[in-house]
Amino acid sequence: MWEKTSSLESDHKNDLMLFASGILIFIGGLTGKPLLFMISGVFILYYLLNYIYDKNISDKLLLKNEQEVIRLFPGDQSILSFTFENKSRYPYLNGKLRFDTGNAISIDTDANQPGQKEHQHILPLTMISKGNTVLEVPISAKKRGSVKIVNIDYRFPHLFKFHLIQLSYLPYFQKEIIVYPRPLVIPGLDDYFHTAPGEQRFSMSPFEDIENRIGTRDYQYGDPFHRINWKASVKAQQLQTHTYEKVIDASLVFIINLEPQESWNTMASSSQTEKNLSYAAYLSQFATERKYPFELYLNIRKSGSTPYVHLPEGAGMSHYMRSLELLARVNEYPITFPAEQMMYRIGQAFSRPKTMIIIGPISDRTKRILNEWSTFHRVIHLSEAADQAFLRPIGRGSAS
Repeated sequence: MWEKTSSLESDHKNDLMLFASGILIFIGGLTGKPLLFMISGVFILYYLLNYIYDKNISDKLLLKNEQEVIRLFPGDQSILSFTFENKSRYPYLNGKLRFDTGNAISIDTDANQPGQKEHQHILPLTMISKGNTVLEVPISAKKRGSVKIVNIDYRFPHLFKFHLIQLSYLPYFQKEIIVYPRPLVIPGLDDYFHTAPGEQRFSMSPFEDIENRIGTRDYQYGDPFHRINWKASVKAQQLQTHTYEKVIDASLVFIINLEPQESWNTMASSSQTEKNLSYAAYLSQFATERKYPFELYLNIRKSGSTPYVHLPEGAGMSHYMRSLELLARVNEYPITFPAEQMMYRIGQAFSRPKTMIIIGPISDRTKRILNEWSTFHRVIHLSEAADQAFLRPIGRGSAS
């Protein structure tokens, strides 16, 4: 579990001490002087103490490593805890625990020390013998991101030789910190929701599910000829028309294009990425509060048959939390999949009208695809002006 690193000079001194003990015993045997045996005995005892100590310090120190996720929003605070179990009879005195994190969190008790790297944390830690020691570290969430605890090591002075020993933790540490994006409000979002044929059942809906027949009624002028139920008409002695389940589709599709508008300006691209993810977080929150099912598409390149990220349709708080976690894990500078190729694939996936909200830049080729969608779907583009988000319909019925 731990890999021990100590100075080569110290190991060399141990070898010299053992060699010197052998010489003293040999000389004592030749000269018959008991003092030499006593001195060599002290050297051997000291060597054995060092040997037992060196063997125990890495083998009998355990770090509790259970899977745990700490979930925060920017500005939130929490406690990151490390639980150590020292099974040896030797304590660890005046040591320092080191580990690295990303820049999404800060540690409130952290103080810069000589040689400390960026996002590296060094904390004092003393551990008792034959017992557990819990180190509680107060943390603050600074920005969106996923934080892994890596490069964990513990440095402390040797109990007998006083040189520094480093124990490096080898297993993957399963504790993780997720900082969700801060939702950015989108004004006027309610005005753009509409009814469309789908799964939710409403008695006054203008849409019908033609695969879910529920009965018949008297024929009315204008009813399509193919809807006439001839068997029922013969039985009732007047024309009867099939009736179908009334449904609406209140589900939403959020499509986030993270392609940078200015690829040479990495800082501006990163800032816009964060904004777009925050808008997506607000859309997810909005849909959850109003009990609308939703799904997410992000043009982040990934391996597999679907070369972009997709969160399938769902609803409720658990689906909302999954969407936030997905958005939190997006890299600050993601490798993207071409937006127009993703749009083309998405367009082939829907057989029922949807409300689609596009976040991010739209190229001319993408706009042509969205105009085609608008003949069947409600398509809305989220744009920005003077750091203010606004929604603009695309295609049929819009001013564009």
